[in-house]
Amino acid sequence: MAITFLKQRQRQKYLILVFVFIVFLILIVIGRGVLLKKGKTVLAPPTPLPPPKVEINYEALKSPILRDLEDFEEIKPFEGEIGRDNPFLPY
Repeated sequence: MAITFLKQRQRQKYLILVFVFIVFLILIVIGRGVLLKKGKTVLAPPTPLPPPKVEINYEALKSPILRDLEDFEEIKPFEGEIGRDNPFLPY
């Protein structure tokens, strides 16, 4: 019985060493990618593009569909007593 427990512990030690080695390799690969990454050199700021020319078609406002539209009716202000002095008090 004691022999099997020793073999399991020995396997666990090797497994832990392999796991630590794999994590170490991953950290090295990530570190090299971050530290050795070359930045782009910017010599001059880019020149801005000129704004596009805006052309408005006023003929579309003379369409018969737009002439048939009606204005909204006017909303009159509220007349009368408005609520209670303190709305949070119970009735």
